[in-house]
Amino acid sequence: MKDYESAIKDFDKVIQIDPKDFNVYVARASVKERLKDFKGALNDCSVAIKINPEYDNAYVWRAVIKINCMEDFQGGILDCQKAIKINSMNGKAYNFYGLALERLSNYNKAEECYTKAINMNPNDGEAYFNRSVVREELGNIDGSKHDYEKAIQLNPKLKELDFKP
Repeated sequence: MKDYESAIKDFDKVIQIDPKDFNVYVARASVKERLKDFKGALNDCSVAIKINPEYDNAYVWRAVIKINCMEDFQGGILDCQKAIKINSMNGKAYNFYGLALERLSNYNKAEECYTKAINMNPNDGEAYFNRSVVREELGNIDGSKHDYEKAIQLNPKLKELDFKP
């Protein structure tokens, strides 16, 4: 088991030394998310954004927490849109944008986002997996199977998830 509590203490020390290092806040947010301190994780992302409003990955991490941990899909969409406005080539932002849309049952738009994520990073197994799910929802079984196979080829651990077209 990872020692997340010690990691938090180490990040706290770094922040005491350099409270303007926005990267440390995002890193600490990822650990707080694992500890299920979602409010603390959101706060750390927001502090990073306040320090550097042009840091697209802080918006992506905040979106991840909103979408996966708090079911705040609209908030996650807004953060993904901000990240994309800053960096239109942020494939992770498109992937999580798609995930929020998928959770809102907007499968056509989600498929578009996943396709953009894949075009930006053809080795992103997670994006292929996610597109496989929405393609099945849209009735594109062949496309779903193709994406699922590609996802598993890129990341065999995805086979453990509870989905198979």
